Amino acid sequence: MKNKLLTIGLVFLIIAVGFVGCKKGENDPSFTLTSRNSKIVGTWKLNYEVSNYTNNYSRTYPSNFENYNFSSKSTGNANFDGTNRAYTQYSETTNGNNEPDINSDTTYSYPYTLEITINEDGTYKIEVSEDGDKTVTEGYWWWLDSDANKVRIAFDDDINSMRIDRLAKDELFLIEETSSNSTSNQTDMAYNSETGEYEEVELTITSIYSNSGEYKYEKID
Repeated sequence: MKNKLLTIGLVFLIIAVGFVGCKKGENDPSFTLTSRNSKIVGTWKLNYEVSNYTNNYSRTYPSNFENYNFSSKSTGNANFDGTNRAYTQYSETTNGNNEPDINSDTTYSYPYTLEITINEDGTYKIEVSEDGDKTVTEGYWWWLDSDANKVRIAFDDDINSMRIDRLAKDELFLIEETSSNSTSNQTDMAYNSETGEYEEVELTITSIYSNSGEYKYEKID
């Protein structure tokens, strides 16, 4: 009898350890009987968001043509409490020809809802209401990493995929971390104040972008 009870106990222990090992997201439940495919499918409603972005752009000309230089910088952040979304944006533009800098600082808040339906067949639908204006987006989703891990989910675009921090029966926490950095050269005709003539010059274009956010959803269906 003792051996039988011991055997049963070992079986349950092995099963429990196996389920704990199935934890994928950093804050996933330690014990689950449901696959990630089953848990991700359904309709999710956004109830929390904190996000921000930075976008820098510049055009740099060689010496004697600095007055053609141009740069812009914009930053923004959003906070959503489940009812209203507050958004702040700041932009700054600098011209190399001594024109006044252009600065803009805007803050506004509006009623907001977002629901995303993730279907088993690999399709999704996002319904957004911003201050009464409604939009619907449909497309395809997939696990970006291997089927074994399933910690990154993509919606139509691998680049803008999101990391799943927590996936539970009725909770979904997504982390967004996107960045890009590019530099290129092109030619342009520019006026040389020393020679008094237009010349073909090579300028450098630089673009740096980053976006991050935390999004928490509750399952409603």
